[in-house]
Amino acid sequence: SSGGASSSSSGGASSSGGASNGGGGSGGLAGENGDTVEERLAGSSSSSLRVHSAHLARCAECLAYINGYCAFERSGWICALCGAMTGYQDSRYTRAATRANLNELQ
Repeated sequence: SSGGASSSSSGGASSSGGASNGGGGSGGLAGENGDTVEERLAGSSSSSLRVHSAHLARCAECLAYINGYCAFERSGWICALCGAMTGYQDSRYTRAATRANLNELQ
């Protein structure tokens, strides 16, 4: 077993402060260099990309993070913990082909 970094993110990792919730309607969240999540995915292997918890979708009812156990519908996703339907705030979750490559849904 190689003891490398696991995908278990504990909310207090090093961040450059000023984290925004990313509630703006367009799909890409800007990174430190102004690049979007999609551009960073295209430029690096998806296994090495980490997404900060401020950029993950959260359930409207129980505030759980979106994860691979959630069900995905055309209009939103269904929380695996409480069963509430939450609309998509970020376009990267809308297409099944895109979701298949997201670390937070693995």
